[in-house]
Amino acid sequence: MADKYHRRSLIALPDDIILQVFHHLEAPDVLSLSLVSCRFHRLSNLLVVWRHVFLHLLHRTRYIDLLAIDQKPLQSVRTDELKRSVLLAALAENNWLQKRPKARAASQIIELRSAIGPDVSLDKNAYITKFTSKHLLIPLEGGKMVGWNLKDNTSAGSFDMGPDCMVLDLALEKPTRTLLGAVARVAPVRFDDSFGMHVRIGILRIGVPEDNLPQDLIFERTKEVTLLLPFTSEVHLLDVSRRMFCVAFGSHESNVMAILVMFDWDTEEAGIINTGIPYDHGRSLIGIHLSPEGDSIVLVSENGGSEIRRWYRLGDLTPSSETWNALAYEPGPVTHPAREEVFKWEAEPSVLLKTEGTNAFMFWTIDQIPEPPYPEIPTRVSTIVLYLTAPAGPEGPNPSEKTWRVAQYYSDKNGPCSPSRSKLTLRNPALDPVEDHMPIVCVSFNHVGWVEEVNEDGAVVRRMKLVTFPDPGTTHDGDLADTASTLDIPSDILKSAYHVLLDATQGLILVATVEQTLHVYRY
Repeated sequence: MADKYHRRSLIALPDDIILQVFHHLEAPDVLSLSLVSCRFHRLSNLLVVWRHVFLHLLHRTRYIDLLAIDQKPLQSVRTDELKRSVLLAALAENNWLQKRPKARAASQIIELRSAIGPDVSLDKNAYITKFTSKHLLIPLEGGKMVGWNLKDNTSAGSFDMGPDCMVLDLALEKPTRTLLGAVARVAPVRFDDSFGMHVRIGILRIGVPEDNLPQDLIFERTKEVTLLLPFTSEVHLLDVSRRMFCVAFGSHESNVMAILVMFDWDTEEAGIINTGIPYDHGRSLIGIHLSPEGDSIVLVSENGGSEIRRWYRLGDLTPSSETWNALAYEPGPVTHPAREEVFKWEAEPSVLLKTEGTNAFMFWTIDQIPEPPYPEIPTRVSTIVLYLTAPAGPEGPNPSEKTWRVAQYYSDKNGPCSPSRSKLTLRNPALDPVEDHMPIVCVSFNHVGWVEEVNEDGAVVRRMKLVTFPDPGTTHDGDLADTASTLDIPSDILKSAYHVLLDATQGLILVATVEQTLHVYRY
């Protein structure tokens, strides 16, 4: 009787009150309430309802696929377009928060050797990149790049980048629906008494067709820049609309970190920043981006439990169109930052402070989509740092005593959003079968996953573990590994895995195996 009374009470509510109720609900609850009556269902499909759910998810830094709608004002987007993007992300997140999430359907299997050729080999040193609702971009060893249509399970175009060519970075240029990639052809070179790389950085433009059109991806090489760089250099795309990228490297003589800023790859005008900071490849720098105003480059580093941000004004650099030879670079006067901020983390475990044997091993900085942001939505970045603790023995680090930890935090233009970082230990991580120095790990804006390997009753068993990071401004007291979900990906598949991709916008986990097969799981 009580349920019938409550149902009649809900049905009697005026439309404006029902809409107010919808405005306080998450996406799964909106779907549930839409089943009350035909009127509730009609109201639940109004654009204003899904616009509110969408903006709420962005406030919580959820990562949503907007490629199909980002060229329109939010008020003019079709409800079905917005609803689909929101539900894909929200329902997957809700599923992944369960202790044992189950895929919504059988896995999709992509046999690359039978589809592309017998000699295909995945380039694990680049990556497999998911960037639209139905396409994969797959770099292969030998310099070939293949597009794949997930919806039809067919090839969607390819491009021969050339031998010894690798993908360095990728960024989306939304107004033109194109992906811009920095790809490099590398050859060793000797300069005076030092060795380095002769690097031809090509800018590859990849056109993405409309979702309802069957065309292949469109590949076009638009520019090539030649540089001489040390072997330990990092290339980052800064702003593809302004044709900007940068290279971080250590000077030959003093190993001081320098930043080569390419102002415009069409004119090849560049300037250089001498930071005066010792350079340690992959560790000195945990973030580099342009300021929101676009007039400064921001370097993010860490030191003993603190984050340090340094702003360098682009206007203070002297542009030059000379061919840059970083091997011959001799540091001049230190370029002093226009601004510097130090943020000391609270509640840092002692092992992550400046401790002997513990170092930052790798980092990811992931921008939140959309960009530019919608009104009242701050532009946020998720920074994920992978730490390695390897106590040194008489003959070097003991592999059996290695411990891998992850620290994550969100930040905006004002700095970190929380006083402390989210932290977790990768328990029993399976190591890369090709190069066993690193665990098999995947990340997204809000997640980290890893392949766990344990011995049960004398047999090796692998499981896919996944952790969802807390919302900005909140913290978790303890090790987030205690909250990890166990996905239903079979152990036999994971035993031959050497690369895993996580796409939260589509609710996908993609496992690449040594047999050159991709297994796509939809959650």
